[in-house]
Amino acid sequence: MTAWHEYAEAIKSGEIPACKRLKQAVNRYFSDLNDPLYVFDTAVVERFIAFSRLCPHVKGPLRGQPIALEPWQQFAFA
Repeated sequence: MTAWHEYAEAIKSGEIPACKRLKQAVNRYFSDLNDPLYVFDTAVVERFIAFSRLCPHVKGPLRGQPIALEPWQQFAFA
């Protein structure tokens, strides 16, 4: 299971507290996954995440280190 899907599951189950809009986004994510009108290509998300790891931070204490997206950030893109 992917990090973004696990994050969505945690929101749905109430394990992670969330506001109304985030819960609505998670519900839509799951309904879209089951809707035959939409095709969800996990490879596209994985490529984006892999690309983000190639991009370094340019400022601050993490300068020069690769960007590692948090699960909530991955969900936002997915």
